[in-house]
Amino acid sequence: MVKFGLTRKEEKLFDRASALMVKASDLQNEFYSSIERRFEKAGYDGDFVQDTLICSDAYVFSESGCTGDLSYHGYDSVWDYLRNKCPKCKKEK
Repeated sequence: MVKFGLTRKEEKLFDRASALMVKASDLQNEFYSSIERRFEKAGYDGDFVQDTLICSDAYVFSESGCTGDLSYHGYDSVWDYLRNKCPKCKKEK
């Protein structure tokens, strides 16, 4: 007969998994914020960069940004796409 509900071992595993998911989420937010700040500092639209990376299911996190067999809107990498499509922000005087 199967026990309905969680065993003590499963409860511990669930608690540990939950804690790791929170930590992973925090690190992911820190990662995307870092990229956004770096591009904004260079005068680009950081939101555009961040949204592009978040929405890129095929994106491989590497220096090349290679998307493998999938093309990224006709570009070889997500970085080539951003280089050509990311708008520069207007400097305020």
